[in-house]
Amino acid sequence: MKRFILLVIYIAVGLIATAQTFEDFINYLNSVQTGSRQEVVDSFQIANQYYPLTEDGLAHFIYIGPGEDLAVPGDFSGWNPATAPMTSIIETNFWYRTYSFENTARLDYKFVYNGNTWILDPMNPYTAPGGYGDNSELRMPDYIPPAEINYYPNIPHGTLEDTSFYSTNLNNSRTIKVYLPPGYAESTEEYRLVLVHDGLEYISFAKMDNTLDYLIAEEKIKPTIAVFVPPVDRTPEYAEEKQDAFTSFIIDEVMPWINTKYRTINEASSNAVIGSSLGGNISLWIGMNHPEIFGHAGSFSPYIENDILTTFENSPMFDLQIYMNHGTYDHLDPIQQSVDAFLPILEEKEYVYEYGEYPEGHSYGFWRAHVDDALEFFFPGPNAAIFNNPYQPVGGTLSQNYPNPFNHQTTVKYQLDKPAKIKIEIINLSGQVVKLLTDKHQSTGEHVIIWNGTDNAGNKLPEGMYFNCLYIENRIVASRRIILIP
Repeated sequence: MKRFILLVIYIAVGLIATAQTFEDFINYLNSVQTGSRQEVVDSFQIANQYYPLTEDGLAHFIYIGPGEDLAVPGDFSGWNPATAPMTSIIETNFWYRTYSFENTARLDYKFVYNGNTWILDPMNPYTAPGGYGDNSELRMPDYIPPAEINYYPNIPHGTLEDTSFYSTNLNNSRTIKVYLPPGYAESTEEYRLVLVHDGLEYISFAKMDNTLDYLIAEEKIKPTIAVFVPPVDRTPEYAEEKQDAFTSFIIDEVMPWINTKYRTINEASSNAVIGSSLGGNISLWIGMNHPEIFGHAGSFSPYIENDILTTFENSPMFDLQIYMNHGTYDHLDPIQQSVDAFLPILEEKEYVYEYGEYPEGHSYGFWRAHVDDALEFFFPGPNAAIFNNPYQPVGGTLSQNYPNPFNHQTTVKYQLDKPAKIKIEIINLSGQVVKLLTDKHQSTGEHVIIWNGTDNAGNKLPEGMYFNCLYIENRIVASRRIILIP
């Protein structure tokens, strides 16, 4: 029993040591006499407080409780319970299923209980919000949560204003929210503008107001007004018979109202339009048809209709900068197909664009983490990430710290190809920077830092998992997982 206790403790922190893996535990459980298996499961549950368990490249979904059958559908299975059944251990209430994923993956899932009841994972503290309710969130070991979506009380905050807006083009009303950056009321400055489709969801699910506060405070973007516009009849407005009327609503009604009421720069190069899924489609459609109004279009996991593809392919290049991303676990085939068709067109036409592909699915849990990428690309501030550099960026490597896990101290080693300004941060599982190891210009070659597990105030950090992140010239180059033990 002593070896088993050691095994489950190692698994609890996601550590694979001396071949003691989750597979070893399953083999051990099956080898125990049937009358004693539930006792082993109970011990396992005491030792492991949070699920799923992750190892290098593997995620183990676990449910402990009564039931006749369980499945674990998610982004990785097309949300089809029939393709994701879980395995039970005879004479126990232990269910499991193992998948292989990239170590940086972040994916949504749920349990389906007794064939028809969808539930969150009761042992997983992480959830991802969405229009159909929250999902449980798998975070693989090297996934770094987005720090910018959190609320930070010690930085300046913008304000949100509500307006009930009636459209003559669509003959309906909707609530539009407008974000004004910190200091707007006290200044005479004119501001850049981003218009956001599915706007209210980008506030409630993506926390985009927090992201704007953070990016402005960190000088990663220039101060920006955001206009959050919700749909009333989403699919027809974003992709079907009401698309032209919706476009006229934005161009002829919303934008003149914004430019009259608020201090905007009112130039295409200072205006962006963004959205996700069908909201990405209408963003590209409006940018394509009105580049004199919007000089930037951002599309997150977009469905891109054929009219957009053919127009981009057969027309002279529009004066339009484009940001686009896509999740490799997106379960909607038309989205994958349209993104694959659009990228070669952008490349052939020599558009200025930024594209990112990530091991994630089709959800706000994915999109909210990349709003900063789009805005830093469109309206970069002094500390923005660097996109489309005309020069070869400085390269570098970050070695795994040793020892790992560690208690009293650990060694962090990294190497630079050229002299550069670098920064190394320790980030917790909430995405917060808890320790700045270094932030300065350094020479070519290998460098070493000894870290004793304390935060910026000198306090000992609690045990758990952290991430060591290397930035070179304000772009993240590498990250490594660190385990701090008592």
